[in-house]
Amino acid sequence: MTTHQRPSSKSVTVLSLIAEGYSYSQIVDGHPDITYLDVFGAAEEALRIIESPSDYHERMERIKKIYPNAYQKWTEENDASLTALHGGGRAQCC
Repeated sequence: MTTHQRPSSKSVTVLSLIAEGYSYSQIVDGHPDITYLDVFGAAEEALRIIESPSDYHERMERIKKIYPNAYQKWTEENDASLTALHGGGRAQCC
């Protein structure tokens, strides 16, 4: 276990809403300052706090085997591609 870290206030809000039974879409639709990435970030932040460093690295290795670009910064080309897919009705989220 790590030391007494606390999640960010946004992560606490997101995790509290999840604990109250709200779906991701209800959270995002009902809170304009929260995005899907914030929801995923809250989960990541909570795991980082409770995991040992070795557990964290093992989890990251498993994720990277399946999704090699996971947690990589998006390029402008990635954004343009997703925008084009979304405009054509092919991109869906969660």
